[in-house]
Amino acid sequence: MIEPIAEHPEGVERIITHMREAILNRLPWIDEAFGRAHRVYDTHSVGGRINYPAAYIGDGEYFSLLPNDDIGNFSWFEVSDPVTCLLSFLTNNNSEMN
Repeated sequence: MIEPIAEHPEGVERIITHMREAILNRLPWIDEAFGRAHRVYDTHSVGGRINYPAAYIGDGEYFSLLPNDDIGNFSWFEVSDPVTCLLSFLTNNNSEMN
């Protein structure tokens, strides 16, 4: 794997580590299973700011998780802030009900 796996993952990272192993062991068509994707921001040469998912690979470096023919089939996890998601859900549902 390109992304380093923590020796003693805690919290959601522990669950993701187990899921990564299960994906690689049970889905033979997956070539790489990354862990948590982080949102990385970059300035595009054409202009404008873009963001994309990336895996932390250590030493302050990130690996882009945009489609890539060199890696083959791969997966990654997006972990959202549950409080923000819940508030967004409640706000949207309340506005639709009124």
